[in-house]
Amino acid sequence: MKSQMIKICVLMFISISIVGCSNQTEKANAESTPTVKEISNEVAEVVSEVSKLSQDMDEAEKLPNGDVVGCGEAYIQGDMKYSVIGARLDEVDGSKYLVLKMEAYNDSAENYNFSAMMNLGMVNSNGQEGYLDIMYPHYEVDLLDGNILSGNKIIGEAAFDITEIQSDAYILKIGKMMVLSDAIEVTGSDIDVTYDAVFENGGVKSDFTVGDTVEFEGVSITFDGVRIEPVNTYDSNYDQPDMGLLVLDMTMENQSDEAIEFTSVGMFSTIRQVCAEDGSELEYEGYSYGNRFPVEPGETRSETFGLYYRTSDHNFYMTINPSVQEREKVKIGTFSLE
Repeated sequence: MKSQMIKICVLMFISISIVGCSNQTEKANAESTPTVKEISNEVAEVVSEVSKLSQDMDEAEKLPNGDVVGCGEAYIQGDMKYSVIGARLDEVDGSKYLVLKMEAYNDSAENYNFSAMMNLGMVNSNGQEGYLDIMYPHYEVDLLDGNILSGNKIIGEAAFDITEIQSDAYILKIGKMMVLSDAIEVTGSDIDVTYDAVFENGGVKSDFTVGDTVEFEGVSITFDGVRIEPVNTYDSNYDQPDMGLLVLDMTMENQSDEAIEFTSVGMFSTIRQVCAEDGSELEYEGYSYGNRFPVEPGETRSETFGLYYRTSDHNFYMTINPSVQEREKVKIGTFSLE
């Protein structure tokens, strides 16, 4: 019953979001009246999106559950494998956090779009839920979120607010579409302990590199270059040890009929993520974010994207796709620093 209620709520949220975006588009183009065909196509897209979401939820309910494991061990759930390789306690503005450093490995033949909000949860030893804070300000590695390539992993962190539920042990819950199962136990003996990586990447297959142009439907993206800059280049106070700032130079030519997000690195941006060779996601430097805008139809725009990286890393990859409807169908670019 709880699962069905969650399903209904999520479907309603997605439907309202899609229709809301549609309404905003109509207001922005009030001078032109949409045709019956256009309205029909838009409704069909909403129905298709909701149907796919419902199917994903049904599949999530059928996922096999593994036995609960400890930190530094592999938890297996279908084609996905997970481990907690580090845990620490932190306090920010009076709130207490349990921060977990994790690996998520994709053992399937397809890319997997991992969502921390949809795939992770946590409870204490009494079953009380902790709050996943995706905006937690002190991630040492970026939030565990994004595309996991076939035969590869990503490494990231997840911070849970435990202010009201402090305990001697916690259970990390893992699943799909908020259908979660008990997975990994975290105890006091795991705090401030670093465990060896459990999974190894199978290798990243590259579609493009520096100097190349990749084509999507109505969109071309050129990887103009990559450079290293001082960490305070953009008036940043960032002072983490052994970290540097790399800057990507990219150009998008938008010949589609829709504006496209090309302003940051994230799940709704054309540049979905940038990772070190081991799958660790780089932290986006959000300089000048307020002055950035989507690329409009018919527009060509060059942008720069700054990311913090470990100076010991030299090989990287990025995933890109201008379509938020097909998040797994990314193209992969690789590059190296001299």
